[in-house]
Amino acid sequence: MASQISTAVLQTQKLVLEIRKLTHASKCLESIHDIVDGKPVANPKDNGEPMIQAQPGDPAAIFELRDGRLFSGEWALGRLNFEDRSMMPKRVLWRKREAVEELQPVQVQDFGGPPELKFSVIGAGLAFIENKLFAPIIEGENQPTQIHPLPF
Repeated sequence: MASQISTAVLQTQKLVLEIRKLTHASKCLESIHDIVDGKPVANPKDNGEPMIQAQPGDPAAIFELRDGRLFSGEWALGRLNFEDRSMMPKRVLWRKREAVEELQPVQVQDFGGPPELKFSVIGAGLAFIENKLFAPIIEGENQPTQIHPLPF
């Protein structure tokens, strides 16, 4: 699968968000859509499993960024705290809200341009690989990601 260099693009429709608001995740309750390679991250379908790997689709998940965590309803999205140590892309999973501590915090970074969501301290972006959401570790394997703020 061809990989593309990730650049997050902040697109606002009616709402102009100050980047500082997003970077102070501990108090931020902004609603956003996350679009990876032109596809929205779908809401999870509860199948009774404790973890569900994120996939593209509709309806698109609407996220709240709170205390460095991405929430959508009763679910939280992120990478597990304990993963294999390979350089392979890491799974991005849905966990029930009460298990959020098992997920790594999400960071919003601003390098003078649009904000970017990072799913680890080493700066992993996002990519859909075979219709599953991953956080590639190797630079250049990320896909373009857009953060769409939503009006309240």
